[in-house]
Amino acid sequence: TKPQPTPTKSPTHDPGVGDNPGVDGDPIPVPDTCVRGKGTKPLSSKAWATEMLRGKGSLSDSTLTCYLALAQNGSKIFPELTNAGSLGKAYKVLKPTSKSAKALLDRELLAAWLNYAHGVYNGSAKVHGKTTLKQAVAIAERHRTGKASAAQLKKTAVYLYKYVNEVISAT
Repeated sequence: TKPQPTPTKSPTHDPGVGDNPGVDGDPIPVPDTCVRGKGTKPLSSKAWATEMLRGKGSLSDSTLTCYLALAQNGSKIFPELTNAGSLGKAYKVLKPTSKSAKALLDRELLAAWLNYAHGVYNGSAKVHGKTTLKQAVAIAERHRTGKASAAQLKKTAVYLYKYVNEVISAT
């Protein structure tokens, strides 16, 4: 005998919010109030890694989750190439365990996006000479998604580290 598909029951009525008083069948989504921060100094990838650890940094988990969402919305490589959608996953990207050029660039790119989300820079902020944050990040993401050599990836990561993510102390 051949197996026959079993018909599934189709609902005759979809209960809505008003059908059962006191029971919320389909809640209306609340708009997210995720906004960029008001940071004034950039954080390095190491400092951002510390922030991602529960109870170690000065920013709340909800603020960090918001920042990660902003980074993912703006970036062309997050989450497609590099999954950093949660605090734990972002920590793994930011934590300097791998010395590969791609991991180094991912780390510095995520830190750059987090500095943007934190409000340290806007897209048109000059980071070095005439280069804006938007230009620096776009070039870095093109290198990361293209066929750049390991040397090019490392050079781009060092650029982001030196001009976007490094805290410059006034002496």
